[in-house]
Amino acid sequence: MFGDLFNEEGAASNIELSVSFLPPCPPSPRLECGLAGIDNQGATCYLNSLLQTLLLTPEFREKLFTLSETDLGCLEDKGKPDAKVRVIPLELQRLFAQLLLSNQQSVSTADLTNSFGWTNQEAFQQHDVQELNRILFNAIEESLVGTSGQNIINELYHGTIVNQIICLKCKKISEREEDFQDLTLAVAGMSGLENVLKQCYCHVENMNGRNQYKCETCKTYTDATKGAKLRNLPPILSLSLLRFSYDFVKMSRYKENGRFTFPMEIDMSPYSEKGECQPEDMIYELFSVVVHRGSAFGGHYFAYIRDIDNLGCWAAPVEKTQPKVNPSSTGLDIIECQSPVDLIENILGDVEHQTMSIDRLCAEISKVTGVSWNKRFRKTHGPLNKFLRGCKNFDYNADTNWVSLHTESNGKETKNPDEKLNAYDSEKSGNEVEEKTSEESVQLGQHWFCFNDSHVAPIHSSDIEKQFSGKESAYMLFYRRKTLVRPILAHAASSYKIPEKLIKEVDTLNLALENQRLEYDLMINKITVKIGWSEHFVYKSLLHMKPDIHEDVAFFTIEIDKRKTFKDLETAVFDEMPREKADNLKFHFMKALAGGYHLYEEITDEEKVLKNLGFSSTTLLFAWDGIQVNGSEVSCGESKEPLQLSLKDSDSFLLTTLLVNKDMTLTELHDAVTEAIGQGPKELHIASHENGHKFTTLLNTPEVTLAEAGLKDADVIFVETTNFQNSNANKLPSLSSTNGVSNGDQEPQWSITLQNRLAGNDGPHTCMTLQVLAYPSETLAHLKLRVLGLLSVEDVSLETVRLREDHRSHGLQPPLREGLSLMDAGLSNGSCLVLELGRPPQDSEMTLSVNKVLSGKLVSKREFLVDRQLTVLGMLQAACKLMDCDGSQWFLSKTDVYGDPADPLEDGSATLMDLLVNDGDTLILQQGALIKKDQVYLNVWLVSRSENQGALNGQADEEEDADRQEEADRVMLDLASKLSMADHVPTKDLNPLNESLHPKLEQLFDNSWVVQKAMGIEDLKQALMSTERFQSLMIPTSGFMRLRMLEAGKLKTVLRNNSQALRHANSKDTVNLAVEILKHEESLSVHEVLLQVAQKIGGTRIYLPPRTFVWHTSAGVGAVDLKRAVCQRLDLPTHDVSLAKYCPDTCTWTVIRDQPQKVNRNKGRKKGTGHKTNIRQAPYYVQDGDLIGLKVFENRLHQ
Repeated sequence: MFGDLFNEEGAASNIELSVSFLPPCPPSPRLECGLAGIDNQGATCYLNSLLQTLLLTPEFREKLFTLSETDLGCLEDKGKPDAKVRVIPLELQRLFAQLLLSNQQSVSTADLTNSFGWTNQEAFQQHDVQELNRILFNAIEESLVGTSGQNIINELYHGTIVNQIICLKCKKISEREEDFQDLTLAVAGMSGLENVLKQCYCHVENMNGRNQYKCETCKTYTDATKGAKLRNLPPILSLSLLRFSYDFVKMSRYKENGRFTFPMEIDMSPYSEKGECQPEDMIYELFSVVVHRGSAFGGHYFAYIRDIDNLGCWAAPVEKTQPKVNPSSTGLDIIECQSPVDLIENILGDVEHQTMSIDRLCAEISKVTGVSWNKRFRKTHGPLNKFLRGCKNFDYNADTNWVSLHTESNGKETKNPDEKLNAYDSEKSGNEVEEKTSEESVQLGQHWFCFNDSHVAPIHSSDIEKQFSGKESAYMLFYRRKTLVRPILAHAASSYKIPEKLIKEVDTLNLALENQRLEYDLMINKITVKIGWSEHFVYKSLLHMKPDIHEDVAFFTIEIDKRKTFKDLETAVFDEMPREKADNLKFHFMKALAGGYHLYEEITDEEKVLKNLGFSSTTLLFAWDGIQVNGSEVSCGESKEPLQLSLKDSDSFLLTTLLVNKDMTLTELHDAVTEAIGQGPKELHIASHENGHKFTTLLNTPEVTLAEAGLKDADVIFVETTNFQNSNANKLPSLSSTNGVSNGDQEPQWSITLQNRLAGNDGPHTCMTLQVLAYPSETLAHLKLRVLGLLSVEDVSLETVRLREDHRSHGLQPPLREGLSLMDAGLSNGSCLVLELGRPPQDSEMTLSVNKVLSGKLVSKREFLVDRQLTVLGMLQAACKLMDCDGSQWFLSKTDVYGDPADPLEDGSATLMDLLVNDGDTLILQQGALIKKDQVYLNVWLVSRSENQGALNGQADEEEDADRQEEADRVMLDLASKLSMADHVPTKDLNPLNESLHPKLEQLFDNSWVVQKAMGIEDLKQALMSTERFQSLMIPTSGFMRLRMLEAGKLKTVLRNNSQALRHANSKDTVNLAVEILKHEESLSVHEVLLQVAQKIGGTRIYLPPRTFVWHTSAGVGAVDLKRAVCQRLDLPTHDVSLAKYCPDTCTWTVIRDQPQKVNRNKGRKKGTGHKTNIRQAPYYVQDGDLIGLKVFENRLHQ
């Protein structure tokens, strides 16, 4: 499959190179900053930014770590049915512990997202971080209900907004409070955070005129003011900036990229109610900024977070400074200016007085850059006049609308642009040094880091200002109350408050990671070097293995670390060889070429590292005395490397191939060509294998070597002779004379690539690749004959060699029938053919691939050459015989477009051609009985009913009422006895309903039945009763059997006698059928529904054991009809009874009642209070096997 991937310059090789697949790379160690990132699962950057913010919120992190196993449970008990495990907070604890303590650059959130119930598809969908913030907080709150940490989110993030309306007449204040987790603020048209807060919580709306307020005290409409205030502020204040809006004109979403500033510290007292908090508690510090980069249709999230506890190691980031562009000194075009400051300074510096109007400046910008200011800089820097007004480098006069370069404080302007640029650079560098110094001397807990998925890097606090506007701008802000003081023990202590169990778990993980890195380091540096021993080789222009020597004997392998020296390799080699042969050995690099091996430079520096010498797992070495190999002198070195050249005539037909050395002169090449073709060539032209263009004739410079002439391996030499056609008697017959083509020039010639893969041929052409020209009408048999002649292959019968196509997209194709022409065989110009051993197919044969599959896994694969009229049974027998199949049942099936099993070959007497099995198809050989389309597998289970399970048949009487009371007393006593020994009784046994919901099942047959889908239910019952297992149950007639579908261990649909319930079953699935043995004969019609009715014991939440109840729906399908039928059977008034359906998946009850009828006002009210709802349809879907609860109101019970 890999072809010549491991051979240089496309040279073939008869060495089988083994490719070792490395294990997955272990996670990288933690970065120098000391903080870990989070892996992106596809599109979870929004989740990563929020999780990093929560991690570096000390109050949230510590409250989460204080939750013990008593509150949350243990992840090891997650699969136990009786254990209550709060997975989300437990996975958060594990994730936070790994982010703080594990020695890896980034941590995966796969376990956490699995606890959310996310699928792989959801991990690749982009979501909104503001929405996720609310969803995650709600999920944490719900998972912590009933624990000591149930108020974590409420205490840290919940605040209160009060909306007030003040009547200006009576001064009455009407209030309405609202809780919030984050404040949502509009960005459009606002300059900064303070302006938005002032507008939302300081400004009031005057309600007057037609918008007056109706005061409850004044009993009339009066003027009033409406406003909102922040009543309670949380310790952690979350602010969501609404940067995404909708354009109703363009009908599309867009993102607000305008400038929106926010301070590092903010006083919230102007926006809050007076007296609710202490003044010092109203000061908040910024500690996290979630940034969105992109548009409204997608993008990327990352976060700037302040390290409050100094958990990381902050170092001043290395910034890539770009020198200011000065066209006069650098020669760069002004369009290359990436900064608008540089651009405008260069434009103003070229005009007199260094000043111009805004209109002219806009024209100059468009002239020199090719685009306007709005297209190039507006999105990131805003309008031009606004930019000039805020930039200190320019003086902008809004009245005259002119701009000039800023003058110095002494009133003198800079003499020229160069001096001004130098002065600006000096000032800027000085400011940067001052800024960095201030950053390094900043107090603890004030360093900022950028968390971008798996990458974490330190940043300057001034970098936050870059997120005020543009496509990369702030999206969420997190402020923390300044009075929250951290304890001294928490500073630079990553393990602070982390439970000991989690610390040990991370220590174990770190040890495993370290071992993985050591193993991986050894694995990637371990190489396997093959060393050839001279005793097993002969030299004939190239080194060849002796005919009687196998490759495993000629070469021995040494595994060694490539970081060791060559002396270590020599020592390992000497240990593998006899001591008397190890003296005076020389080692040369060896390379496999077409037809043999060539030796290159000798390795003399023993102290050099193998890696620096270029050693790898594909390196070949040759050990010899440095003089002779079996009595023959060997040419070594790069200059002696042989080249394989192809000789073609003027018609581009391949004549032969030559093996020559690089240092051969063109004169010597002429003599070699003369000897090869039997006549001296008149002209020699070279065509490179890269482009095929003819160069100047080679004989013009006869003393130039082939290397100097530019010849390479696999180049083509075109030979022009005076009368070569008549003199070359050994040339293969031309295509026109063989195939009867009158004029070969009228038919195009195809270039066919041919690979020789004849196994066992030790000649010089093994694994050789040739370029052969052929006509489309030439037969494959003739092409094979020509190729064998070119390769000089001897002692090979034509009936044992065949051709097949190696398609560039579909891989190796079936062997080709040789009676076809190249065009009829589906080949084209540039096709690649493979010459291999094997019998060529006849016209009546085809090639099939058979895959043996066991338990869904591919065991073996084999290719068969069979007759087209072979039957399916014959094909099956041949495949089972050659693929080691035991005596059990096997069958063949076709494959779909994905290679999976499709339709089975059912008719064993049909031929492969009749079943549309074509040449090159793949069949699947599977074990088991052949299931036809009209058959299905059937598993039969027997239901074991308790003695308490009864039926509601006939009419109720006084004796039955007394029995129900006795049964209620017995249930209560039984439950009390179980509760007294609750430690020994499973929780599921405390619910009397569980026995009816999950009955005891016994599988009646060891193997599945194969039945016809069209079989009727009565026939199925008779077939079951005829078995030995059912005869032992002593069932009188089939009427005493009730067949029901079994789904997830629950009894569902009853199979009526007149139905064919199996006709819609999937043949690939197994149908589970449950059998109930009845005390009385039964024959349910389609209008009868089999339900279970359980009566609730008055004054308790306990139900009596359910009883089966047959509901006749012919009298009605509404809730009232079901209630009437049940009450009539139990002798209860309908107005004292309520019915509900039990949902076992959610463990909830749904009250069954008729829905009220909607009345159209225009048509008047219809008679009656409502209409009947068909409870067999939405929303109740009452069906066979449902559990109906019956509740009797207290007044009925007291009577």
